[in-house]
Amino acid sequence: MRKELKTKFKKRKLSGSTLQVLQRAEDLKIAGKHQKAIEVLQRVLVRDPECVEAIEEVADNLLSLDEFEKAENVAQFVLSLDSKSFIANHVLGFLEIHRGNWKK
Repeated sequence: MRKELKTKFKKRKLSGSTLQVLQRAEDLKIAGKHQKAIEVLQRVLVRDPECVEAIEEVADNLLSLDEFEKAENVAQFVLSLDSKSFIANHVLGFLEIHRGNWKK
């Protein structure tokens, strides 16, 4: 497991199999295969519906697919689970900039 992934997904102790699936999704995201990454992340969420790390990644991939409303909804859900989520705040911030809401 790459060190940066362990650091990225350090909010709580995750099983080895969950980390492997998250790594696979990360690799797909980096390769621009966002829809496939979402499908992989859904496997984690079937087992653990409140896996913040997987939900964050879904939001980030939706943003890359220009699925802005879905990305916003998912990011808001993440914030209900973890108010300090960097990725959720990044998604929401990006959407505000995209909408021209610079001050917000």
